[in-house]
Amino acid sequence: MSNKKPVAVFDLGGVIVRICQTWQEAIQVAEVESPLLAQSPIPLTEFPPFNAYQATDLSLSEYLVELASFVGVTEDQALRIHLGILRAPYPGIDSVIDGLQEAEVTTGCLSNTNAPHWHAMTETEPFAPVARLDYRAGSHELGCAKPDLAAFQAYADKFGIADCEIVYFDDSRPNVEAALSLGWSAHLIDPWGDPPAQIDEILKQRIPAYK
Repeated sequence: MSNKKPVAVFDLGGVIVRICQTWQEAIQVAEVESPLLAQSPIPLTEFPPFNAYQATDLSLSEYLVELASFVGVTEDQALRIHLGILRAPYPGIDSVIDGLQEAEVTTGCLSNTNAPHWHAMTETEPFAPVARLDYRAGSHELGCAKPDLAAFQAYADKFGIADCEIVYFDDSRPNVEAALSLGWSAHLIDPWGDPPAQIDEILKQRIPAYK
């Protein structure tokens, strides 16, 4: 670990918050009928309008038109599917945040997200761990999305942490590689393999004050 001030920064979906990883899973959570259910699982990010919406290239209404057509449902049902992507914080993540706060380590999140999901994760009780983080920013606020280097640079500039030792956690390899290229201490998290335990182990190695 360097002598720079450490800052622990997290992606949200798949790291702090459990999400539906495929459209079929989100459709089932929303309890709607769709011909997509008969197809092989399709990851969220393989639907280009989803990525465009999170990078602010599409409005919510434009995105829902595209999603409804893709899934074969009404726009109201498409919104239910979209909102159903979020499930719950991973058990144990509060203990990780407790440890960081006790070590007086600044925390934050940099997430590819959108206004409805952001509101749910930062303003509602079920996702309380997210509200505990210090420096919070989403792609919809920054106007660009990971793995674009501009998203990481905009985040560091927004909170004045470019000269800090940024310990970063993400479940996307391209995002981790982008962060590494900027000198962040970036770590790939397996969303199916107990993310809080993975994060805890890495923090113990990277931040001496963390217990």
